[in-house]
Amino acid sequence: MFTINGNNYLSTISNGIANLTLAFNESGIVYVFASYLGNDQHPQANTTSKITVNKLDPNLELNIADIIVDSPLTANIIMNDEINGNVSVLINGKSYNVSVSKGKGTVEIKDEIAVGKYDAVATFDGDDKYSSATSQTSFNVSKKDINLGVDAKNVVEGDLAIINVNLVPDADGEISVVIAGKSYTAKANNGIATVEIPDLPIGAYDFTVEYKKDSKYNDATANSTLNVVDSDSKVILNASDVIKYYGGSQRLSVTMSDNAGNPISGETIIILINGVKYNRTTDSEGLVSIALNLNRGEYAVEISYLGNDKYAPESITVNVFVKDTIFGENLTKVYRNDSQYYATFLDVNGNPLKTTQVSFNINGVFYNRTTDENGVARLNINLNPGEYILTAINSNTTEQYSNTIVVLSRFMDNHNIIKYYKNDTQYVVRVIGDDGNPIAGEKVTFNINGVFYSRISNATGHVKLNINLPPGDYIITAEYKGCMVSNNIHVISVLYGEDMTKNYGSSDQFKARVLDGVGNPLADAIVEFNINGVFYNRTTASNGVASLKINLMAGEYIITSIY
Repeated sequence: MFTINGNNYLSTISNGIANLTLAFNESGIVYVFASYLGNDQHPQANTTSKITVNKLDPNLELNIADIIVDSPLTANIIMNDEINGNVSVLINGKSYNVSVSKGKGTVEIKDEIAVGKYDAVATFDGDDKYSSATSQTSFNVSKKDINLGVDAKNVVEGDLAIINVNLVPDADGEISVVIAGKSYTAKANNGIATVEIPDLPIGAYDFTVEYKKDSKYNDATANSTLNVVDSDSKVILNASDVIKYYGGSQRLSVTMSDNAGNPISGETIIILINGVKYNRTTDSEGLVSIALNLNRGEYAVEISYLGNDKYAPESITVNVFVKDTIFGENLTKVYRNDSQYYATFLDVNGNPLKTTQVSFNINGVFYNRTTDENGVARLNINLNPGEYILTAINSNTTEQYSNTIVVLSRFMDNHNIIKYYKNDTQYVVRVIGDDGNPIAGEKVTFNINGVFYSRISNATGHVKLNINLPPGDYIITAEYKGCMVSNNIHVISVLYGEDMTKNYGSSDQFKARVLDGVGNPLADAIVEFNINGVFYNRTTASNGVASLKINLMAGEYIITSIY
């Protein structure tokens, strides 16, 4: 017999050997006491041995995929699926905790990690069953691609040619421009690198831009063309920024002239605005113009001339600013308090739109109102609690302007109720005043089951109504200053019984069960039974059951239980 951890195990001796196979749930030192009771040939004997139970290998594995710089890094831990605990992952001198559940854990690392190759080590300290372990892996952080935006405007012979290369703000490499057999370099500064090229003869120059030596971005190349023209072929495009109000008649005008200032007629100007291209032909004054039927906002307008055999290409950029003619603010108000929506309207010239009919659309209904001397119109908000989009419409400029209107209920903290019959649970609401804060001393009317009740709010604005209705489902409605809120009330019975069938003379009893106010069996409660016109009182046992012997003649009876 083997005795291990206080438990006895019998084993049959075969060829002088007794074997016992046993699995241990915990690691550590285990002492085994073996005893032999003896027989006619061999005396009683015993011995003690020590077994060391080692912890299991957790099979810790750390996986990290390569990433592009500035991307989140994800470390994945895989272990034996019984393990729940924590693993620390050391990356670039910083430790990160990974919570492991059922042998799996993940951590997303958003710290900035520079380009390079890194080693990562995961460490598990072990637990009662599994030994400590480490796992190591490597991953690479690679550079990311960069776009080169090359801007090389045409230049007149003898002027300095300027090539701008637009990068990204954190670029720290350098560009080299190879043009006309020479190379020019420049460092990136705040996302732009610029090279200046002197003394280029007349002609069209194809050139290559190379970007290198950046700590974060891959090398890149781009190709473009620079035109050097004589003074006679140079054209001048002239346009000014436009600031206008929505619906105004202001136009964008562009003039085209030669290098001596003479207007150029009959040439096509391309105007790119808001993603749409428009072609216009210059008149005898070298002028083109375009209407600006744009929504409010700021627009960059690209104006370009493609050139021909006589004139060189040219391009400029101007801005168009379209300003609002309606000004309003989002509104949050308590149901039917004095807060209303106001909007200020301007005409196409930015002047107050006085005594003019304007429109509002809210909740699908249109309202007309007349502005005052300051161009202000008001719309009273008498909507039910909720969130709405209000759109104001300027009849002078046709602009539409939207705001969000939030109407707050005059009630808060109201909830559906599930309660046991006549327990202490009450229906509670909190009343909100015109300023949005709880208010005391206000009368609230409740309607439940067709009966109306009035209650006064306390110092915290709460109003309570006792619910003493029979078991069933009800809808309760609270009303204050025209604002109503409804909830469901479910009253659960605390008295239960079931139909029964018994044989005459048998000992079967009718049983009714009583629950307390939280649904637990109620002992020592008196239940009144009425059967066949006779009343009986019985007391519930510890299980909440009251029993009544049935000694009636054969037949069908109605029994009523009352508590």
